[in-house]
Amino acid sequence: MYLLKCNNSYEQKVIELLLNKFANFTNEPQRAYFSILSITLSDKKIFIVLEKNKLVFDLPISANNLFQKIIDLLNDHSVVFSDITYFPYRQKLFYKNQTLSLGNIHNLILQQLLLNPDLGIDKKSLYSLVWPNDKNVMPNKLDTHLTNLKNLILETLNFRITFASQLGRIKLIN
Repeated sequence: MYLLKCNNSYEQKVIELLLNKFANFTNEPQRAYFSILSITLSDKKIFIVLEKNKLVFDLPISANNLFQKIIDLLNDHSVVFSDITYFPYRQKLFYKNQTLSLGNIHNLILQQLLLNPDLGIDKKSLYSLVWPNDKNVMPNKLDTHLTNLKNLILETLNFRITFASQLGRIKLIN
């Protein structure tokens, strides 16, 4: 998840466009996010900043070109935890010259655990994020995917991650 920020209503139109295109963006600062993507417009240019990376484009720019440049920027963004480099947008983990590509479900689970490091995330909330269309919550389904994720990381990267579950909340311990 990435927080989109802007300074004025004209830039807000660009943010609305991005919110419609990218599911992993938010404009709600109270939500957990990995980093801030800042958008600034001038008369002839658009500036997009993600941490130390800055993109500058001449206006006008096609929406598709803008989207592709943002995807390229997100593909290069990583988060480090316990010596593992995680690329949320690419859904990849790197550890000691080994690479693991995650499926959508495992990526979403890991993403939420990393976005909520202190208190963890409520298991029912996590379940709803991963399977929004399920009418009946099946806790074993989530537990199975957590175990599979842990085993996949161990088998592929030779790295042991640990989860703690207490009072209906799950947390990544490492």
